Parts: sequence; structure tokens; C-alpha cells
Amino acid sequence: AGHNYGGDDGAYATHNGIKYVERDLNMSVASKLKRALEANGFEVIMTRNHSDRETISLRQSLAKRVNIANYLNGDFFISIHQNSAASSSANGVEVYYSSAMPLSGGVLLKSGVEYNNLQSKSYVASEKVSKSKLISKSIVDSISKQMERNNRGIYDRDFYVIKNTHMPSVLVECGFISNANEAKKLATDSLQQTMAEIMATEISKQF
Repeated sequence: AGHNYGGDDGAYATHNGIKYVERDLNMSVASKLKRALEANGFEVIMTRNHSDRETISLRQSLAKRVNIANYLNGDFFISIHQNSAASSSANGVEVYYSSAMPLSGGVLLKSGVEYNNLQSKSYVASEKVSKSKLISKSIVDSISKQMERNNRGIYDRDFYVIKNTHMPSVLVECGFISNANEAKKLATDSLQQTMAEIMATEISKQF
């Protein structure tokens, strides 16, 4: 579940007097995904739990997640997020993977993207990248088709947590809380459950 309670804070949006908080929606989806994966026989380790109220800095928060995943030598890492945009009409699902060399350092932006210090990006051709890209596409395509959501595609971006983990890693933007209609849907248990089950199914196909 992406973000924490300060330092690595997520997006907020208010529509019709209702406040939507990304970190809480992330946890709701991640918890449902955990149960769906466990039902398929996976062991799932959360890098943030429901009761956690950490307020550590952005870099500390992201490094903690990467360190947990790498220390445990996980088979797969998935980061759950909700999107936000200046345009209130933006909507749909998008998924990210990273082809950057892990642990190559760089400048960390507030967005969670870590740009390499090198003049040119260091690409790495590996099973991690190919499987990450494959799962990214299967998740975004399946969610969009089965739930009749806007398919915004997949992107290769150096988000810290998917760049620096050693195993196949993806970051899922479930939808835009800056869009009033989509935010309302993203906050419903039924949509979260369906999305979690679709993600679990697509992950299960690859492991």
C-alpha cells in the first residue's frame, strides 16, 4: 500500500463534501489483494500495515519497502496507488514498471521517481524487466476490459520502489481521485474487491 501518514504523503481530493485520501484507499485495495493472493496460495508480506501511523520521510519510506522486499528475496512486488491530475476529467487505470538499473542512485523527486545521476539512463535487460512489463500489461488490460475502465496503458518510469527492487515489480494507479465520479467508485468495497481479484488472477498466471 503506497504512502504513509506524513513525509511520504499521498494525494487528497474532496468532492461534494466527501474527502478522499489516497493512503487509506491504497490500504483498502492492498488488503483485499493480499487476501485474494493468499486464496491462490501465495505468501504475502505487507510493507505497510493498517495500524501503522509512520511519518518517516519520503526516501526513508520508499527505502524501507525496497529493503523489506529485497531482504525477503520476494518473487514479486506490487505497489498500490490512486492517481490525481490537474484536470478533473482524467480517468482510468495505468500501470508502471522500470527498466532502470537497481540501486544506481539518483535524485529523488517528490513524485517518488528517482532519476539516475548518470547522464544517460542505465537500462538493464533482465527477466525482472520482461516479467514486470508483461504483468503490467496483463493487469491494465484485464482491469480495463473486465471493469469497462479507461485503459491508459503501461509506462516505463523510474519510481523508486519498482526501480530498486530486485524482483519483478509493478506500480498500479487504480484510478483518479481527482475525478469526482471515479473517486466515488474507487471508494466502494465492490470495485476494490473486483480489482483486487483481477490483479491476483493476472499475477497468479505468471508465478
